[in-house]
Amino acid sequence: MLRTGLVLITAFVVAPAVAQPLEKPPREVRLDLDGDGRLDLARIVGTNKRDIDLHIYFGIGDATPDAARKADFIKTEIAGNVLVGLEVRRGRSLVVTDSCGGCTQSADTKLTIVHRGGKLIVAGLEIDWEFRDESGRCNINFLTGRGEISKPLNGRPRAIRKKLKSVPLEKWNYYDGRDYCFPTR
Repeated sequence: MLRTGLVLITAFVVAPAVAQPLEKPPREVRLDLDGDGRLDLARIVGTNKRDIDLHIYFGIGDATPDAARKADFIKTEIAGNVLVGLEVRRGRSLVVTDSCGGCTQSADTKLTIVHRGGKLIVAGLEIDWEFRDESGRCNINFLTGRGEISKPLNGRPRAIRKKLKSVPLEKWNYYDGRDYCFPTR
């Protein structure tokens, strides 16, 4: 009995841990982004850090675009990390999620895109980061012109003192948001 118990204990101690694969976020979502009552398709295209683009097909419904149909809107270099995905918030907001996926120095980003006045605009930005020397959170609502930064991650938030206004998506640069959140980096 004692010998069997020792073998079982040893088996549990020596057995290697199995790493769980990272869950990949969806790279395609349907939503009524422009508010016309028809479904639009948003799709992440590309896998390389420099070649991750956002393609949007307006009014496509449930159909799948064939190779001949070009996207109605393309935003090149929408993200700069490995795990990129899409979410829908409140039915008409598109969120591009961008994560390093377990890097030692990482910044997870959520970029909120809405359709206003016939244009796609950047409405919000959230960045949670964890670097060797600090961690924190930055949350910006470009529609209200308000934003705040918390350092460390659970620290007391302080207001961002820069002028914050919505930016047309076609003019957005992946690094624009980092200028608001990391002004000294």
